[in-house]
Amino acid sequence: MASLKCPNCGEKINKDWVRCPNCHEFLTNKCLKCNKEIDTKWDICPFCGTDVNIPIPQFEETKTQIYSDEPTKEISSKSKSPFSIQKVTGLLVLISFVAIIILYSLYTNQPPINGQTAEEYFSQGLAYYNQENYEGAIINFEKCLSVDPKYKEAWKYKGDSIQKISSNYSEAIECYDKAISIDPNYQESWNNKGLALRKLGRYSEAIACYDKAIAIDPNKKDPWNNKGSALYDQGKYSEALICFNKAIGIDPNFKECLYNKGRTLERLSNITDALACYDKVIRIDPQHVGALFNKGSILISRGEYSNSKIFFEKVIKIEPNNARANLFIGIICLENKEYYDAFTYMNKALSIDPLDSFAWKSKGLLLYTQGKYNEAIECFDKAIELSPKYAGAWNEKGLAYYAQGKYLDALECYEKAIEVDPNYYRAWANRAQVLEKLGRYTEASESRSMAEELRN
Repeated sequence: MASLKCPNCGEKINKDWVRCPNCHEFLTNKCLKCNKEIDTKWDICPFCGTDVNIPIPQFEETKTQIYSDEPTKEISSKSKSPFSIQKVTGLLVLISFVAIIILYSLYTNQPPINGQTAEEYFSQGLAYYNQENYEGAIINFEKCLSVDPKYKEAWKYKGDSIQKISSNYSEAIECYDKAISIDPNYQESWNNKGLALRKLGRYSEAIACYDKAIAIDPNKKDPWNNKGSALYDQGKYSEALICFNKAIGIDPNFKECLYNKGRTLERLSNITDALACYDKVIRIDPQHVGALFNKGSILISRGEYSNSKIFFEKVIKIEPNNARANLFIGIICLENKEYYDAFTYMNKALSIDPLDSFAWKSKGLLLYTQGKYNEAIECFDKAIELSPKYAGAWNEKGLAYYAQGKYLDALECYEKAIEVDPNYYRAWANRAQVLEKLGRYTEASESRSMAEELRN
């Protein structure tokens, strides 16, 4: 019996084989309609007459992942290609994926470093920043910038972080300048550059930055508030007030700006409106230490000791180590002749801040009131040591000498107070009194006239 050969490669085959083991060619086929075996070379089935090389569609046509409208072409089973449809498709997907990564890296200039992109480093830095871990934030912002030197937000937040943890404001300014060079309309960088310049005392340059930020978007409240603060620092209170009003017009509940407006109104001697500002701040934020303290200070200056004490006590409840609040309660106790409590609060204030010349002068006055003149003079000397041009301390040191009958020493202190502050009418009045004790009546009369002139 003659052996059979594969019609495709000529190798020997058995008659019951379906596929050649050498060339993988199908030796027989089945009709898709009647399921009878037919020769692979036949175009029609002789049993039922069906065209055998035209596939019968099994599914509705669908669009591919890239949304092509062209019909998918059938690859014949007779193809001699060593690649299957699945292999070709997988290879194309892989090539496309690699191409996308390359194009993205070229477009964004953000090649991954250690598996992380600039965006990922920035996100990590921002997370550290929000947790107030500014050192960690700076490290990640710098990594971000090593990947993408034009990442403006990283430059801005690096500058912000530097301002939070150091006084190296010049370095912060360099960061803001980098951000601005990338985007000249980056308002936040202009604003924060102004903050750094203000901390360096470069007020005119700071105001120029705030003006630039305002020009970019006049409806942002922060640049208006910050410009007002810089003008306040320069003693330009009327101009500052205009800026604060602009910011409050944008946000009527902008508590920090309302507080700044209150401080400015105090400087302009508009105490009633200043109190109204502090009251509004306290309604918005009952824990606002600045507003509570300033309202207490106004009340104490009006002689409303009981009311003012309430506000200083609220400050101490929030900040137990607030030296000035403790001191002011001590002063109120002194005015109320509650000497033990006065000592307690004043000593607490000095334990918190031993370099407060006003606290030393106040304690000296308390000791003077109790007739402890030498101890009082020691406190006045400490105040003068800390602030040599403290006219009030010189004047009250003179009172202690006067009480001891040491008139020449008292006169020397009063004249030193007048030298420091020629408009200090109390020192002129005290000088007149001691000159009378010394029998120098003409000088005493002249000194008394000066005191009355200054007082009026």
